Amino acid sequence: MDPVIRHVDARSVITKTDLPVCDYAVNPYVGCTHGCRYCYACFMKRFTDHPEPWGTFLDVKHWPPIRDPSRYAGKELFIGSVTDPYLPEEAEFGRTRELLEQLRGSGVKLSIATKSDLVLRDLDLIRGFPDARVSWSINTLDEGFREDMDRAVPIGKRLAAMKAFHDAGVRTTCFISPIFPGITDVEAIIERAKDICNLVWLENLNLRGQFKSDILGYIRERRPDLVPLYDAIYSKGDRSYWRDFDVRMREYTSRAGLDYVVNDDSLSRPFDSPPVVVNYFFHEQIRKSSNRRGPRMITAEELRDRLLDAYGEQGWWSDDPYTVIFQSVLVQNTAWGSVERVSNSIDMSPEAVRSMTASELEDVIRPCGCARSKARTIGSLTQWFLDRRDSVDAIPTDLLRDELLGIWGVGEETADVILVYAFRRPSFIIDSYTRRLVGRLIPGPWDDMAIRAFFSALPQDAETYGMMHRLILEHCIGFCRKEPRCGRCPLCGHCPSSQMQAS
Repeated sequence: MDPVIRHVDARSVITKTDLPVCDYAVNPYVGCTHGCRYCYACFMKRFTDHPEPWGTFLDVKHWPPIRDPSRYAGKELFIGSVTDPYLPEEAEFGRTRELLEQLRGSGVKLSIATKSDLVLRDLDLIRGFPDARVSWSINTLDEGFREDMDRAVPIGKRLAAMKAFHDAGVRTTCFISPIFPGITDVEAIIERAKDICNLVWLENLNLRGQFKSDILGYIRERRPDLVPLYDAIYSKGDRSYWRDFDVRMREYTSRAGLDYVVNDDSLSRPFDSPPVVVNYFFHEQIRKSSNRRGPRMITAEELRDRLLDAYGEQGWWSDDPYTVIFQSVLVQNTAWGSVERVSNSIDMSPEAVRSMTASELEDVIRPCGCARSKARTIGSLTQWFLDRRDSVDAIPTDLLRDELLGIWGVGEETADVILVYAFRRPSFIIDSYTRRLVGRLIPGPWDDMAIRAFFSALPQDAETYGMMHRLILEHCIGFCRKEPRCGRCPLCGHCPSSQMQAS
């Protein structure tokens, strides 16, 4: 079936980003027609009006000419953070080529991520940029498995494109991602690519959101022998597979004469040097190190105990499941006082809320901001709750979470809040406060899977997860703000960031 194509106007195609690998993110398209079953970028769908499933639609961006592109000189631009800039449709619409033409001669440093060989069309243009690099995602040499997972070009074509760029003097990266435990043969891929790339990136399979159940279902159907392993990793937070994998990779790279590093993609080596293998496994962020300088890394149990000592037991959100659902939407980007005023002004039963028209609901919740989108989400959640109220207890937590994520406007944080506080399910809540606190306590780039793994040392029940969510909220409001107040912080003895503030 052909994808749904739509043309959209964008004010700019270059976006400032906090991604650790670049200064700006650039995505000439919204959506991706490769249809990768494990696509982490599927969260982008909720920012569109598309009813179609992720992977079956594409918005083609049109933007004004870039004014004074030289202002990006020396900056890192990453093209393809949430789409592939060389989708098959690029051959027709040429938005990536248009972008490169506009940036030609600007002095910008380009990083391009793709699964395509269409990038060969722009080889002469790309190699005109200083320190340009292009990466290809390759997580298997088995075409059968590749066809099960995506609709991108065959692996052989990706490797051939990598060779052409490397032969032309453009730095290349073999991005072995995502690594499927028990399926991806990392050593075999490195052997195929090591003479035609400058870097090898390793990234673990991160199952979350809507595609988790699909991938686990695939494993049950096609690789039942791996079900216990996937259950241990993705349901129970067991990190031992990745620790053992790390040991095996260190042994392999030592035998192969390749350097093996963690979270360092430096390109300072001579072009013809053997590639550096870079580990981005989540467990590397949380492994204790005997030679770490500064304060000893705090454990999840110590963090819980110190926060409890500082703030004491915290009250539960509400004993009424629907109140939690309603307020979990209202509270987004809103002061809690506004949520309480709105909640106290209406009959907050699901039947009463369902009886409101959309405009009536918007008027009621307007003090909490984003009234139209919040009203739409509340309406969808209300109908879902009324439909599911009598059967929700029988739904497994993973499937219940997937149902919630399938509701318009419900993201991972909201889904986890509802699971914990409304239905007493163990689903650790990760919000901006949690990311900030963990990132300051334990330096290094963290993804949500790593954070979940860190807190998996705690009892895995809703009461513990709800308590940690409220304790972290209390701490970050009082001390660990965007501009931190480190002076009297109860965690300062374990926090490298507080030492940097003091110095």
